[in-house]
This record gives sequence, structure tokens and C-alpha cells, in this order.
Amino acid sequence: MVDEELTAHITEVGPVEFELPDLTTGERLIQPRAVLLTSGRGKLLTDIYWSELWAGRRRR
Repeated sequence: MVDEELTAHITEVGPVEFELPDLTTGERLIQPRAVLLTSGRGKLLTDIYWSELWAGRRRR
């Protein structure tokens, strides 16, 4: 079941490229990175996104 959902997500959305900070070099670099798990609309999953997503559920 999870494999089917993941396959569907990859087929529908696919890896999405974002400009992200590269913290591995010690320099302030922004590099393109392909991200596999995104929102259903192909947006980057951030702490703010998760907080907004769970806000209504926390209230309930």
C-alpha cells in the first residue's frame, strides 16, 4: 500500500528541483537539489508547512 502511494506520487509529481542551502561546505552556497517527497502540489515540505498542516488537527 505504501509502495503504491509512493509510486503514484513519483509518477504524478516526480522529483522537484529546489534551490536549497548547502550546509556541508561551510560556505553560504545555494545549490539545486531534487526533492522526492513534496506536497501534493509539488511544494517543498518545510517546518512552516507541517505546522500549518497540523494546526487544525492539534485544535481538535
